Amino acid sequence: MKRTKNRIHTVLFMLLIALAMTAVVGCRSTRKATLPGALTLKELKNLPAVKAETKNLSAKIKLQANLKGNEITANGTLKIKRDEGIIISVNALGGIIEVARIEITPDEALLVYRLGRKYARIRYSEIETLDALGLNYNMLQSLLLNEIFTPDGTPAEKGIDKMDITAANGEVILSATNKRIKYTFHINPSEGNLVLTQGDYDDRLNVDCNYSGFTATGTGKHPARIHLSVEDISLNLQLSNMKETPLKLNRTTDISAYEKIEISNLLKLLKQ
Repeated sequence: MKRTKNRIHTVLFMLLIALAMTAVVGCRSTRKATLPGALTLKELKNLPAVKAETKNLSAKIKLQANLKGNEITANGTLKIKRDEGIIISVNALGGIIEVARIEITPDEALLVYRLGRKYARIRYSEIETLDALGLNYNMLQSLLLNEIFTPDGTPAEKGIDKMDITAANGEVILSATNKRIKYTFHINPSEGNLVLTQGDYDDRLNVDCNYSGFTATGTGKHPARIHLSVEDISLNLQLSNMKETPLKLNRTTDISAYEKIEISNLLKLLKQ
């Protein structure tokens, strides 16, 4: 029962609440290949998907989640402040009423259902599977900001030196592998954008994140469509009105009037 509960939490964590990765060591030495357009390693490090220059991102979103055949569709907003947190707010009546929100920070994820006055909290330290797979907050942040990341937490510009680099179908493909986890990143070299991120977690979890519809946002371009899939669960995000201006995350500070329940039960309420 405990193992099943940990697995459910892990899959949910990898999706809406989902996050991932440090604690992985032993990347292989770089295997350099002929890159498209005679792209050098120095030029590769300067591509937007590698430099990670976006500090803030806000957008209106249309969210569609398929949880093992059960669909949840909603409109809302997305706010990201690098290394501080991610807030997804689900709204109704044209944005007048906040129905629910997901607050993701480096230490925990909080899901609040305002209409039902319920909440669920996941502290990453309490989920054994996450530690075993070396998962934490940084992956979701990188996935949403359209960036590559390194398994050992090294900044991407430096971590590339330990990645395998190949070229295929006009794309630059970066990969990092250890005994249990493999990450693969596909970059369009002409635009410098990340178009696909893949993760294979010890042959137990496979994660695919596809990006398309790149739109100018400030320092560069950001995908207007993000499709994230984990096993038989998927999440589609359509983003509009994207901005990179400074923002403040208004986190929930008092939930004493709300009832705490299991995350799986709260998600059942939200799809009703």
